[in-house]
Amino acid sequence: MATPLGDDVRAEDSGSRGRADLAVRAGGRVYVFEFKAVERAGTGSAMAQMRERSYAGKYRHLGMPVLLVAVEFSKQTRNVERFETELA
Repeated sequence: MATPLGDDVRAEDSGSRGRADLAVRAGGRVYVFEFKAVERAGTGSAMAQMRERSYAGKYRHLGMPVLLVAVEFSKQTRNVERFETELA
């Protein structure tokens, strides 16, 4: 869905190998987000999933940098426990 500024935001963005939680095209870049609860999935699982399922591959044809953003929350503390980014 395009925003009034012309950015593209897609929740639950499906690809051939999985579904990213959020994808945003803005400012000449693509940001792909994965959110996980550390109590359920374990530390580092969000980035691992994006790598294993090649979430960046869907956007390579655009010729823009693709940034993977992994955000891991604690259900108990209701805080971000880990935040990791990677240029794919």
